[in-house]
Amino acid sequence: MGLESIPLNRKAYAVLHFLAQRPGRLVTKDELLDGVWPETHVAEGVLKVAVAEIRKALNDVSRSPRFIETAHRRGYRFIGAIESEDRETAPPSSREIEREQSLAQLDAWMAKALEGERQVVFVTGETGMGKTTLLEAFTERIAQG
Repeated sequence: MGLESIPLNRKAYAVLHFLAQRPGRLVTKDELLDGVWPETHVAEGVLKVAVAEIRKALNDVSRSPRFIETAHRRGYRFIGAIESEDRETAPPSSREIEREQSLAQLDAWMAKALEGERQVVFVTGETGMGKTTLLEAFTERIAQG
């Protein structure tokens, strides 16, 4: 079986990840909202949008789901099969790949700055997406030479 990369936006991925960590269990809407959007007030509609994106990406149909089952007015349940792999042989996550790409870009900008070209870089994004971790990894790389 080959691996296929399926693009999802960050929040849809976070919803899928949150559900997949609780396979077979009904996850209430409130639990999902608190888990994926901590300390942020959002309407329940964001869940419908995220689940719709996941279903579209996975070619899942709500009437006969293979991955995400809807418990109307209550929440969602991940019903897909989960295969476990040894972490050493598992492919890197999309977050790990994105971090490496971002570090490479920061390295390129740093090289330009070291050559005398002025650089201003803004690292932006949603809360919890790993901006601080990225910058800590970058400063550690610089400190190591």
